[in-house]
Amino acid sequence: MFQYINFTTPSIIFGMDTLNQVGKQAKKLGASRVLLLTGPNVQKAGYVEKVAALLKAESIEVEVNIQGRNTPEPATHIPEAVAEVAKNMKVDVIIGMGGGSVLDVAKMASALLTNPLKVRDYFGREKVPNRGIPTIMIPTTSGTGAEVTKHAIFLDEETQVKKAVASSALLPNVCMEETK
Repeated sequence: MFQYINFTTPSIIFGMDTLNQVGKQAKKLGASRVLLLTGPNVQKAGYVEKVAALLKAESIEVEVNIQGRNTPEPATHIPEAVAEVAKNMKVDVIIGMGGGSVLDVAKMASALLTNPLKVRDYFGREKVPNRGIPTIMIPTTSGTGAEVTKHAIFLDEETQVKKAVASSALLPNVCMEETK
């Protein structure tokens, strides 16, 4: 018997110079303090400064968190640490800008702010009960789809196996994809 699939997407902003809308989009989500999560290569390319300036132009405070890692997938402790930073800073929006792993960390860190357990407790389908704080995803690579899906992949440090959290609670609010 055929089973139907309900496919929901975030608001997708696609086109030339869409990055210039990041401050306005964050404001629409109620942002006053943002955690901008990214990687060292995105920072070297100058995008972090541009996004931070666009957010500050909308009177939004910005904290930048540069992710580095030594495993192919982010380990479970990484989104937990990012969530702790976001909690201590009292951020109201998380922006993930980078490849699929950075975006997965941003989505999961958001969810951990409104759900009490650890990442490994949410491995599987629809185990995250509450939506996290609002998120904006800005992909800088192609092919992962992390910017528009409800999935996040992590290395389970106890078993050394890649596992997925698959929950509607992880679906980003906004995806911004820029073309040249």
